[in-house]
Amino acid sequence: MKNLITVFLCPSDDASPIIPQATAHYGISATNTGTGGAKTNYDYITVSPYSSCENWTLAGLTSRCMFGDNSKCRMDDVKDGTSNTLMMGETTRYVYNGGTNAWGYRGHVMVGLNLVSYPINLFWYSTAVPQNLPPGRLGSWSYAGSLHTGGAHFLFADGSVHFLSENIDTITRQNLARMADGNVIGEI
Repeated sequence: MKNLITVFLCPSDDASPIIPQATAHYGISATNTGTGGAKTNYDYITVSPYSSCENWTLAGLTSRCMFGDNSKCRMDDVKDGTSNTLMMGETTRYVYNGGTNAWGYRGHVMVGLNLVSYPINLFWYSTAVPQNLPPGRLGSWSYAGSLHTGGAHFLFADGSVHFLSENIDTITRQNLARMADGNVIGEI
């Protein structure tokens, strides 16, 4: 029996909430659970250079987001202030290139959302032209976005949730993603 935790699902996204089964090499074993896993529309903000598997400890202090592999973030580490630092963001349950985010475990290319490198609502991937992408699919893993018109919801480190425009200035978006770069944004 599958028990979905609906708070992890955006009601605007009608894609399947279930990952049918794991692959042979990545993800949760279907033999252990009887199912593949559950998707989520929300994930942590990270910087995800795939070559280092976004190892948080390898990133420079001013380049770090709050989360990543081996993260040891404390609230004291959020030097730009909790109201100026993104903690989690929205994504879709279908992604054109790569795995959909899951909760309760991590699989291949489930590396969080990278707002330092990618804009919000990027429904494009280099091997597919936008009109050929199925509706409701972000272009690739680690893209933040939603099926809401014009942007997506984000959780700040102070616990507040804000809708950020897909047209947000690139530098502002990057500064909000990093927790200690010294570029305090102020009022959003």
